[in-house]
Amino acid sequence: MPSLRESLQKEARQFRELSRLFFGRFLDNDLISLDGDTRATLAGIFTLLAMPGLFLPFFELIQFSSFPLGFKPLYIRDLAALPDKVLHLALSMSVLGIVTMLEWDAILPDRRDYAVLRPLPIRLATMFSAKIAALLGFWALFTIVINAISSVFFPIAVVQSGTLGTLAWYIRCHSVAILAGNAFAFLALIAVQGLLMILLGWRRYRRLAPYAQSVLVALSLVIFFSSIGVTYGISPTKPASTVMRVLPPIWFAGLYQTELGWAQPVFREMAMYA
Repeated sequence: MPSLRESLQKEARQFRELSRLFFGRFLDNDLISLDGDTRATLAGIFTLLAMPGLFLPFFELIQFSSFPLGFKPLYIRDLAALPDKVLHLALSMSVLGIVTMLEWDAILPDRRDYAVLRPLPIRLATMFSAKIAALLGFWALFTIVINAISSVFFPIAVVQSGTLGTLAWYIRCHSVAILAGNAFAFLALIAVQGLLMILLGWRRYRRLAPYAQSVLVALSLVIFFSSIGVTYGISPTKPASTVMRVLPPIWFAGLYQTELGWAQPVFREMAMYA
């Protein structure tokens, strides 16, 4: 009879192998294949996803260093940067949401997982723990690819000649808002998928899932463009509008502002929704 230590070591090996298997399935599908030279495809996709985070701060640096914003105090530049913050949030949440929807078939354990793995001496708890670990790895990978550059260079564009401590605080607040917004978008879409599975049953879900994905992609684009448009109506002296209350990127922009220290009711209400 195996000892407790041997059993734990065996389960840890199973967890590592299953996590690697599930994570690999996210990156090896009908759109991407990791065999042979097609690894370049994945590198190209990551490069494409990272490009907005590189180019947007460049233009924002020009904007906030030019007259008159370049000569204004930081709080004026920060308030003027609100549309740019919403742009970064909406872009990151929308792109991650679309990538998640394209990966729907691999996100939750399906009948193939059950049929292949259930006869093996693997506990269900180990399988689901590995699936969760793979999901977290997938979320972290794409969140970093999309936002790593802009999380540093956008605060530099706004803070400019401020102290290093101010810059570090701004980077921290930007990262908190981005991570929270991306986690919301990712988990909300997984919840929608699970809910559809429960309500429709497996067979009808498989038949209707492509239509649901199309609707959600269209909804993501509507939220993206609506958030950009609504941003220019946000004012610290005005209450939140009804439209602002239904747009997640605006919620997390409110969280961004409250993390920076803005205490106006409109930002606090949006942060509460976030």
